[in-house]
Amino acid sequence: GALEALAKADAFTSLGLTARDAFWQLRKLEREAFHKLPLFDAVKQAADSLSGEQDNLIMPDANIGEKLVMDYGATGLSLRAHPVALLAPYFGQDGWQGCAVAAAALQGKRLSLIGLVTTRQRPGTAKGTVFVTMEDGDFSLNVIIWPKLVETYRQAVLKSRLLGVVGRIQREGRVLHFIAERLEVCDGYLRHLRTASGAVLKPYKGRNFH
Repeated sequence: GALEALAKADAFTSLGLTARDAFWQLRKLEREAFHKLPLFDAVKQAADSLSGEQDNLIMPDANIGEKLVMDYGATGLSLRAHPVALLAPYFGQDGWQGCAVAAAALQGKRLSLIGLVTTRQRPGTAKGTVFVTMEDGDFSLNVIIWPKLVETYRQAVLKSRLLGVVGRIQREGRVLHFIAERLEVCDGYLRHLRTASGAVLKPYKGRNFH
């Protein structure tokens, strides 16, 4: 079990094995150990004598989306790519842009931004205001959500893993904030990142602080 967990986390790269290859090699070892039991050893020998030598099966390599899903499933993160970068062609068609666009935007600029939620904060001194941090792999953006909007878009504020925010840029010197006007749950885009078995990428929910 420990070795399979390491394989799913892609820990055998230094041995020249992809996560999928390592996982199946471990399954092979498990099967061989099973057939060495006295009850099954004779059956295996008989089957081998009938089937003869078999060529080694070459496993097809997983695509980047599948690898990302497996990484997040095993460790909650990935060093290969960021989900928002891979999904850009899909949400770009709907008018969303990654958080990095905010870095060069002017004061008061209205944007429709999307990102992976990493933290949510609702300090007791903020009188109901929620501060959300979301990222796209290139930029981390602080979003301010006033109390009235928190109630209006409660599901998006509290549940979204992939959050869409329509709002305006606020700059104070070198400090940049994004003032939310409308929020949207965008988790549906994650369905485009899935494995051949149908498993969908599920990033960890953002860490919440009060």
